[in-house]
Amino acid sequence: MKKMLLASAATISLMLAGPAFAGSGNDAYLTQSGTGHVNTQNQYGSDATSTVTQSGTSNQAEHEQRASNNTGSTTQEGSGNQAYIQQLDTSSNNTATQAQRGTDGFALIRQHNGGGGNTATQTQHGGSVDNEAYIVQAGVGNGASQDQYGDRSTARITQSGDSNNSSQAQSGSWHVAEATLTGNNNTTSQTQSGGDSNNSTVTVTGSGNTVTHLQSGGTVMKAASTVVSGSSNQQVITQSDGNNIETAQTITGDRNRQYAVQSGNNGNRISQAATGNDNLQSATQSGGGNTLLQTISGTNNVQVATQTGTGHSSTQTVH
Repeated sequence: MKKMLLASAATISLMLAGPAFAGSGNDAYLTQSGTGHVNTQNQYGSDATSTVTQSGTSNQAEHEQRASNNTGSTTQEGSGNQAYIQQLDTSSNNTATQAQRGTDGFALIRQHNGGGGNTATQTQHGGSVDNEAYIVQAGVGNGASQDQYGDRSTARITQSGDSNNSSQAQSGSWHVAEATLTGNNNTTSQTQSGGDSNNSTVTVTGSGNTVTHLQSGGTVMKAASTVVSGSSNQQVITQSDGNNIETAQTITGDRNRQYAVQSGNNGNRISQAATGNDNLQSATQSGGGNTLLQTISGTNNVQVATQTGTGHSSTQTVH
């Protein structure tokens, strides 16, 4: 992370920069234009609303809300802006929204001590480049969404708990999308479109989880990887357009499903590895000169492979 949340010197200035509210049903609204603004809004009750709008460059906005049914919102336009929303303690049913337009922005939402039912949404648009977006959630039934448009941006979501869902969408080139899920019955999707050299990674620990990657557009170098530990999980990677596309899928556990589909041009690669019982590997490639590797260990497992075109190579190994 290129900015540190709440560094000591910054904390002092932030505490002096905005109001603190206790009790329930309090609202705070702020609009700033220009450069170099710093604002903090602290709310320690429930059913509160905190809204900040900043235009210009190098502004900073921080919301801290404790308790439940709160709403925090930041809108920033310009370059080098920073947005932080923390919804803490045993909070639940909170909503956090951050929207940034420009370059070199940083956005962070933490909903990580709550009971669940929280929603986090981040958008970084406006021809933006070099932006970073992070969401951290804990609990049950949370939702997280990130949408980035431009180039060279990073999106990361971390969720722990059950029945959570997350989505990441990036348009452009040189993006990185990462999701880490710990728990059961969670769903995550990553969509990267319209560019080259994008990379998406998902790590899952638990059971009954669903992972979906979709990469399209561009001409070269797309990569998607998934590492899953647990049972009854499903992971699907679909990649189209371009050359030198890479898929890597790893599963440890029982009754899991791996699916990979590549419809690019040439020199693409799929690697699937599974350890456990009653697992399924399925891979489909079209084009020319592609490589497929499938390895599976355990009992009652199934491997399925389809390659259309010319010059392909494939290796299927069962232990």
